[in-house]
Amino acid sequence: MKKEEFVMKSYKCKGSFLIDSMAGFLLIVLITLLLIPMMNQMQASINHKLQTIDASKVILTTVSKINKEELKKGVTIGKYDIKQSDQQICAISKNTTSYQKTCIQY
Repeated sequence: MKKEEFVMKSYKCKGSFLIDSMAGFLLIVLITLLLIPMMNQMQASINHKLQTIDASKVILTTVSKINKEELKKGVTIGKYDIKQSDQQICAISKNTTSYQKTCIQY
């Protein structure tokens, strides 16, 4: 009698290969249906936050370097159009794939 047969007979579990394969398949399905979309969503959220932080950084740098009259007319710095309105300064991205407007109120 082989060692594997002895182990299988001691558990009295017929079809354990089927159970193992089903458990493996379930694990692959869980990874595919839950973890990958969740990681994709987290990556998109991180990218959005990074773009917002970058726009805020450009706004703050612009405010410290450029006078208010030029800001009211509008200034283009890098990929952002920066314009001052009544109580806020906004940076609008010139990206053709997505429109993003980030404003800082003062």
